[in-house]
Amino acid sequence: MSDAISQASRVFEESGGNIHEFLAGAHRVYLTDVFFSDNAKYTIGLAVKDIASQCGLFDHEITKHLVGDMYWLEESESLIIIFPVPAIEAEMLVEIPQGHWWFRDADCASH
Repeated sequence: MSDAISQASRVFEESGGNIHEFLAGAHRVYLTDVFFSDNAKYTIGLAVKDIASQCGLFDHEITKHLVGDMYWLEESESLIIIFPVPAIEAEMLVEIPQGHWWFRDADCASH
């Protein structure tokens, strides 16, 4: 999963860091619509700890904003989570690859 997150970072950077271009054609998803694999939860937790450490923040300063905007990229079957980190005046983007998240209602997608 770490490789998939690295790939997401490269794709985002290749789009020039333009979030609107990166999410073109994406579908809005709500937290109540999906669930995550244990590996995805663990990896997100590690990313939060790493980012908090690099920014001189406490983990909770990031995690309290984790319920941000979520989008399903149908083409790649990935789920994108975008959440604000006000302490550093930035937004974070996390991509959860196919196989590490599912729709709760199987009729929503082919997961």
